[in-house]
Amino acid sequence: MNAILQRAVHEAPSAFFVCDNTGRITYANQAFHHLLGYEPDEHVGKMLHDLALPGDESRAEPARRLRLHGHTDHWNRRRPLLCKDGSEITVDVSGHSIRDDEGQLIAAAGLLIDVTDAVAALADRQQLDEYLTAPLAAGLPLAQAVEGAPIGQFLLNTSGTILDANESACQLLGYQRLDLVGRTINDLQQDPTAELLGADLQLRHRAGQPLWVRTFAGEVTDDSGAARWTVLQMLDVTAEREARQRAEAAEADLQHRVRHDPLTGLLTRDALLDDLHRSLNQLPRTMRTAVVYADIDNFKEINDGLSHAAGDHVLATVAKRLRHALREDDLLARFGGDEFVYTIFGVQDPQAALVRVGRIAEAVAKAPITIGGQELHVRLSFGLSVSERDANAETLLREADTALRAAKRSGRNTWLLFDEEMRRSNDRDRQLAAQIQESLNCGEFLPWYQPLVDLSTGARVGYEALARWQRSATDVRPARDF
Repeated sequence: MNAILQRAVHEAPSAFFVCDNTGRITYANQAFHHLLGYEPDEHVGKMLHDLALPGDESRAEPARRLRLHGHTDHWNRRRPLLCKDGSEITVDVSGHSIRDDEGQLIAAAGLLIDVTDAVAALADRQQLDEYLTAPLAAGLPLAQAVEGAPIGQFLLNTSGTILDANESACQLLGYQRLDLVGRTINDLQQDPTAELLGADLQLRHRAGQPLWVRTFAGEVTDDSGAARWTVLQMLDVTAEREARQRAEAAEADLQHRVRHDPLTGLLTRDALLDDLHRSLNQLPRTMRTAVVYADIDNFKEINDGLSHAAGDHVLATVAKRLRHALREDDLLARFGGDEFVYTIFGVQDPQAALVRVGRIAEAVAKAPITIGGQELHVRLSFGLSVSERDANAETLLREADTALRAAKRSGRNTWLLFDEEMRRSNDRDRQLAAQIQESLNCGEFLPWYQPLVDLSTGARVGYEALARWQRSATDVRPARDF
C-alpha cells in the first residue's frame, strides 16, 4: 500500500511539495516540476522562497496563514512564482504544518494551484486595489460600483463573518441581504471543512439546488497597512462544472468500453495485459503470480447447433460464474471467442494453485445452463502457469496456453500445470520452426514422386507427390517429422 500511495502522490495531477522547518524543499512530485518547467529533483535542496520573483516581499517573509477558519497550522497564500524559462505564473499555495509529538514544527507540506488565468481575468493588481479600496474611503461598506457588479461579492471581517453582500451575491444564493449579514462563509458551504480558496466550492442555495462557485479574495487594509477586511468574490461555475462532469462521465464511459468486453463486461485482452504488466512490476519478487487460460469444451457445437444467441448466453453465464468464484483482486478477461484468462496473485505453491483451479472449474460446471428449456452441462479445460523470477506477462500467457492445449488433448474437462516437459516441447517446436524457415529459404523441401499402380492390371496410372525435407545428402525426413 505504501508503494501505491507514494506512486499516487508522485503522479497526482496537482503540484505537491514537502519542505523542512527551514523552508528547504525535500520532495516535489511530477506535477510540481511540470508546473515550473524544471527537471525531476531539480528543486530538491532549494529554499521555497527561491522560487519567488526577485523583489517579492514573500522571499523574506513567512507566508501568512489564512485565518478565515481559525486553523493556525494551515495556511493559504497567493503569490507569483518564476518558472525556469523566465516566465511568471501566479499560484495559490495551500499548505499545512507537520509537528512532532511535542508540538515542534518539523516540516510542512502543500499544494500549488495555478491561478494565472483567473488573476489575469480580474485585471491589473493596482486596478484591483483601487477598485476595492476606493469605496471604503468614501465610508461605504460596498460602493455603488461594487453593488452593481455582475459577480457576487462579500465583505468579511478577519474572522470570516459576512458584513455585507451585494445584490449579485444575494441572487446567487437566493437570500436577502439581511439573511446573509452576520453569518460566516462556513455556514453557506456544503462541506464546512473545504478550503475556501484554490478550488471550486459547493455552496448551499436557499432553494436547495446545486451551486458551485469559483472564489477570489483580496485583503483590504486600513491607513496603517493592517488587514481589516476581505473582499470575497464568487463566480457561478455550476453550468461549467456540470458540463465538465458530463464530459468526464462520457470519457469514463468510453474508457470503460475500450477496456471491457461488451458481451460479458470482463476486461479485454489488451486491458488484462496492461494490468498484468503493472501488477508484475509492482509486486515483490518473492510473490508469485499464476495465469490461468480457460476454454469452454465443445463450444462450437453449442454455437452452431443451437444459435449464436445461445452461445452468447453461455459465454455471459460462464463469465459471471468465473467472476463469482474468483477473489475481488484477481484479474479476469475474455480473450476472444470462448477463451478466458484470469490471474491468481500471491501463489505460494503451484500444486495448491492447481487444486484451486479445479475447485473453480467445478463451481463453474456445477449447475447446468438452461436455454429454451434445454439444460446444457458446460465444462471447461484449464491451463495454468506460475511465474518464476523475472517472468513477464507474455511468457505466462504463452505457457498457460500451452498447458491448456495439453489439457484439451488429454480429454477435455481437465486442468494442467505447465511443467518442464511442456517447456522442452515448446523449445523443440521453436527450434523446429526456425529450422523449417531456414530450410525454406535454402530450398531444402523437395517433391518426391511415388507411382500409383492399378492393382488389377499392374499398370502405372499416375504419380503421388510427397514432400521431403532434405537436410543433407544422407538426411532426408518424411512429412511426419515436420
